[in-house]
Amino acid sequence: MSLFPHYRVVPKEFEANIAWRKSVAGVTGRNRERVLRLCREDLLFFVNSFCWTYDPFLFPDDPVRPMITFPFQDAGFEFWLRGLQHPGRFTRYQVWEKSRSMTVTWTNLTAKFWRWRFFPMQNFLVASRNQDLVDTPGDLSSLMPKLEFLHDHLPAWMK
Repeated sequence: MSLFPHYRVVPKEFEANIAWRKSVAGVTGRNRERVLRLCREDLLFFVNSFCWTYDPFLFPDDPVRPMITFPFQDAGFEFWLRGLQHPGRFTRYQVWEKSRSMTVTWTNLTAKFWRWRFFPMQNFLVASRNQDLVDTPGDLSSLMPKLEFLHDHLPAWMK
């Protein structure tokens, strides 16, 4: 996983990941600069350290969940990054087959959010089958509120 040089230090077990998130969210001074550099260099480090998702179907009592990626999601993030790095070899428009509860929408939006947050002058389009599913304020079944959710759940110093 040369695209993800720092990812291996992030724990994937739920309780250990929560403890990790608390420790990296609480860094100060020069350590913040280092963490920001690690996030910029490694999408999966950023996702598994700082991103949260919302899943009321699988977790109705506690729907705000840390985004801890599964191998198929790691592969999805890699596919997305390779599409950016090698537009001649990969299609400019990526189409993913998916079923419900595979978090492909969150994966795609999180990758775009990462590029927007850590790289200057990024421009992405999002589309869905109807306008309400793109931007209905406050509705997390809509795409733009998911991006706002990602931003809102970052530590204040990272915003």
